[in-house]
Amino acid sequence: MTVYFVGGSKGGVGKTMTCLALSDYLMSLDRTFAIVDADESNPDFYKPFAKLATPPQMLAKPLHDTNGWLELLDFIHKQDGDVIINSAAGSMPTLLKHGKMFEGAMAEMDQEIVVLWPINRQRDSLEALLQFTQAFTWRTHVLKNCYFGDASKFVLFDDSKLKVALEAKGWKSIIFPEVADRVADQLYTDRLTLEAANDAMFIANRCELFRWRQAIYENFSEIIK
Repeated sequence: MTVYFVGGSKGGVGKTMTCLALSDYLMSLDRTFAIVDADESNPDFYKPFAKLATPPQMLAKPLHDTNGWLELLDFIHKQDGDVIINSAAGSMPTLLKHGKMFEGAMAEMDQEIVVLWPINRQRDSLEALLQFTQAFTWRTHVLKNCYFGDASKFVLFDDSKLKVALEAKGWKSIIFPEVADRVADQLYTDRLTLEAANDAMFIANRCELFRWRQAIYENFSEIIK
């Protein structure tokens, strides 16, 4: 069992889309998983799964305080498969306060923590990543979210000492491909998982979704086996 923590700290860097893509990739590997959405103001990861006839185990719980983190630990302890955690925007202060407790509990449960950290091209996105990786030793893979531009434009990260330091630990940075706006809009508006979207979309959107899913699978295969 692996606990996947999707970070980023900032709002709007692509955490929810990363979670939807990750859940779809795990399904393609026939892996069972539970989901946790810590974004109480906009639980976009929780809502598509809540619509399913047979949803996975789910928890929608903000992690603002100790009680929230304890409830998260209880939830994880009950699971037999992987767990995907969608962290909320601005979660760094509570993560810094409670993360070591969480880390200790995962070690006691013999669960691995793997972090997926989507970034944009701005300095504050990298500063949040630096702060996180200085505080925790959890295996962290960086996702260059191409919604914010072609992968070649992530020069600030690619030329950074931070990238060198992360890769020296065996951690990776991968491309998170952009999907057409009309497809992303339908996913969010209709509250669809990627599997459900494949059945719900008309031909043009479905073809673009297929292209994007295949790119996701190829890139995620570098960090998740």
